[in-house]
Amino acid sequence: MIGGRRVRSVLLGAVLSVASIALVGWVALSEEIEAFYYDDFDSIFSGWDVDDGDTGSVGYRNGRYEVRITKKNWMWWAWVPNVDIPDSFAVEVRGKDARGSSCAYGIIWGVDNSNYYVFRISGNQFSVKARLNGEWVRSPVDWQDSSAIKESRDNSLRVIVDGSDVEVFINGRRCGGFEMRSSSDLAAYDQSPGTVTLGFGDSWRVGLVGTAWSNPPITILFDSIALFELPSDASGRPTINIDP
Repeated sequence: MIGGRRVRSVLLGAVLSVASIALVGWVALSEEIEAFYYDDFDSIFSGWDVDDGDTGSVGYRNGRYEVRITKKNWMWWAWVPNVDIPDSFAVEVRGKDARGSSCAYGIIWGVDNSNYYVFRISGNQFSVKARLNGEWVRSPVDWQDSSAIKESRDNSLRVIVDGSDVEVFINGRRCGGFEMRSSSDLAAYDQSPGTVTLGFGDSWRVGLVGTAWSNPPITILFDSIALFELPSDASGRPTINIDP
C-alpha cells in the first residue's frame, strides 16, 4: 500500500486542476458550477499511485490511468490523491476495458480500505457492491442489464451522493439508486444494505477500481475523473450535462 491510498483485495470472498469543463458541468438554477477536481492523466506528476505486484499494477500510460490485473478474482483500486471530498458530492469518470464480461471497472467510494462501495460495469451489466468491516455484504444494487452500456467502448460513469441518497448513472442515464442507512453490525446490515456511512470524524474517499473475473491479464484504462460538490441551496437536484 502506498500512503494508504491503494490496496489489493481478493474479490468475492475473499496535475490536480480546478477545471472549467464545458461538457461536464453542474447546472443548478441556471448556474454552472465547476468541478473542484479534474484529472485527465496527461501529467504523470498529478499524484496517483504507481505500483505493481504479484496480482496487478496501477499507473499512468500514454495519457490515461491504467489498472492492470494479472490474477482472476482480484480487484485493484486507487484513491484520488490529496483532495478533501465533501459529504455530498458527484464523481464522473470515463474509462474502457479490454475484456468485456471477464472484467469490471468503475468507481469506488467509502471511508477507508475496509468500508466502501464499488459501482462497476461488466459486459452489459452493472451493480453496486458494498464491503463493511472488511467483509462483502448484501449488495445495495444487484447485477442487472443496462442498454446504456457501450461494450468494449469508452463509458462515462457517475455516482451522486446526496446526504444518505445515492444515484448511479451510465452515459448520462440514471440506472439505479439506494439509501445509505446507519448500522453497527453485519447482521443488521444484511437486512438494510448500504450502511457504509460517515461516522464522527470520517470523510469520503473516492477512486478508480478494476476487477478481473477470469482470463487475466486484463487492462482497464481511465481517460478522466471529475469531482463536484453538490450545491446546498438548490431547490432541485442538479444534473450533469455530458455528450455521451
